[in-house]
Amino acid sequence: MSKVGRAVLFVALWLLYGLFWAIYVVSAVLNWGASLVVSAPQSLQIFSGTSLGVTGVVLVTATFWGRIKGRVSRLLVPVADKFRHFRNRGDDVFLLTGTYGALYTGSKGRAYSMQESATLLADRLPTEARLYAFAQTLRKQTERLAQRKEAMALALSSRFEPSSLTFTKFMSGVHSAERLMNENTLNLVRRIWAFDQTDYTAVAKKIGSRGLLRKDDPDEVILAEKMKLHQTAIGHVERGIETNENIMLQLDRLMAEIALISDMNTAQIEHLPAMQDISTLISDAKWYRDKVPVSNSGD
Repeated sequence: MSKVGRAVLFVALWLLYGLFWAIYVVSAVLNWGASLVVSAPQSLQIFSGTSLGVTGVVLVTATFWGRIKGRVSRLLVPVADKFRHFRNRGDDVFLLTGTYGALYTGSKGRAYSMQESATLLADRLPTEARLYAFAQTLRKQTERLAQRKEAMALALSSRFEPSSLTFTKFMSGVHSAERLMNENTLNLVRRIWAFDQTDYTAVAKKIGSRGLLRKDDPDEVILAEKMKLHQTAIGHVERGIETNENIMLQLDRLMAEIALISDMNTAQIEHLPAMQDISTLISDAKWYRDKVPVSNSGD
């Protein structure tokens, strides 16, 4: 059911619940009036206060179930992590630590895929986290990439034989883009989870209360440096999200170029603008990876 459908349903249920209370109050008043006139059995009471109270609790729980479930799950995360670690006894070997505890991204013998890791991050990161929106975007990007890869394979198989060199060359470009996005996405998962949300919130609160920071105050200089480090970490995540968007843009361009061609050799494929841009992205990513190492502290 869509969000609009659920909203309409809950509005209708609350209106019906209000009607039940109105009937209950009216019947109670009528019974009270009848008892003043004559000793008559309480036959007009249709609902009881207890049943309506229980119904109200159930209705409130159903209405706000999403938020209640999210908060309860976050409260139980530390307990669940300890239980899982005890149960698996060291089988969880792909592990990230951050402000919100441990994020398991695989088990012995199999690491989670790019989409699984992004989904896990988006589900575990609290909504109030500074990088929550980026985590949600990252999950959507991995879902969109899977759709584009499937569409590309279908488009190529409809025009070329899967065993042909042309098909293989095109798919090599798609796989190269996928590998680049996979590496970039897993890097973003590490950066987002390792971001020190507690320190960022404390620093932002102090800066907000003090206003313009003075350079002659050592404490305020430290605050400014801390905020600069946090902003740098946020900037890395923003650029990583943009890189993923650029990768999918080049795949869209490649899809458009496939639709316009009839036949070509492998040398011509390498000179297609989208294929060249994918190669440039890979080269740029390698340079950036060598120049800017990943920091586990989120700085």
